[in-house]
Amino acid sequence: MTIHSTSQKQADDSSSIFNSSYLPGLDGLRAVAILTVIVYHFGFGQVPGDLGVELFFVLSGFLITRQLLREFRQSGAVDLGRFHHRRLLRIFPAYYVYLAFAFIEECARGYCWTPGLLASGIGHVVNYYNAFNGHPNTVIAHAWALSLQEQFYILWPLALIVLVRRGGRWVIAGLTAGIFVVVLWRCALIGTIGIVPAYLYNALDTRFDSLALGCVLAALTEFPEAAVRVQALSKWPLMPVGTLAILLMSRLYGSDSYHYSIGFTVDTFLLTLFVMQIVLQHGHWMWTWLDHPVSRYVGKVSYSLYLWHLIGFGVANRMTQFQPVLQLVVALLVGMGLASASYWLIERPFLKIREKNQ
Repeated sequence: MTIHSTSQKQADDSSSIFNSSYLPGLDGLRAVAILTVIVYHFGFGQVPGDLGVELFFVLSGFLITRQLLREFRQSGAVDLGRFHHRRLLRIFPAYYVYLAFAFIEECARGYCWTPGLLASGIGHVVNYYNAFNGHPNTVIAHAWALSLQEQFYILWPLALIVLVRRGGRWVIAGLTAGIFVVVLWRCALIGTIGIVPAYLYNALDTRFDSLALGCVLAALTEFPEAAVRVQALSKWPLMPVGTLAILLMSRLYGSDSYHYSIGFTVDTFLLTLFVMQIVLQHGHWMWTWLDHPVSRYVGKVSYSLYLWHLIGFGVANRMTQFQPVLQLVVALLVGMGLASASYWLIERPFLKIREKNQ
């Protein structure tokens, strides 16, 4: 077999995996992401919980862009109305049920929300509420990530339509330029009077790169020559371990100025590489646990679990006689119960409506 034919076979193998309707390992990665966030929020500060959120961003950018590019490839157009209708059915019902519950429960306990907090929750701008108010510790503070993604869903499809009509390389070039501009913007903001880390952490204009790198991965899989390089970076099953080691060094040992300037981009790039490696190595015994039924189920309910896990914390924290580890177990059990109820009673019925309208 010639070198050219070997490279072509590698490209075909990678393309066939990334173009399949179901990508193994992704539900397991969602489970890893949400558990990382939960453990961090519970008080284990040594765990870099923001990496769990960034992993969600990478997966979101990758899957949304993959879906939009596939639609354009098949029909030569992108139906924005259909896209936003699908996102609305996926995100809004569970979110607004949680928002209503949290508002009523907090008011009942005497913690009535300010008009600004309520408006930010309803309007999906919690990220900017956090950005301009020092990321206050509220029961919907974690919704900043959902708000940022909703803002991204509004802007990115519009930009993608313009770029993809010129060709796939324009998509990659546009995303790369956007990432570069965001990094420069963050660097410029560091040290600016009135700009605090909360803004750098929460705002769409400072975190667009965290979603854009997932979009780049989706765009790269459209090119056979890129698929060969993808295969080379995912050749051995231990490669994802090496990527995680570099990622943890970047996250744990970088200074604040590094973290808020280029660190977000470096970390997200490494997470994007990790996702790519897992997709291509999912069948190896080292990574099959990501496709275990338990991992897949936690990943399936991860959106609802992200919404409801703080309520689980509230229940566990009132059980002061428990040790921290036992409190965490209680929080997880309560959170999983609420998330499962949300998934099967709220998410699934609306997802079925979405599937009928495909």
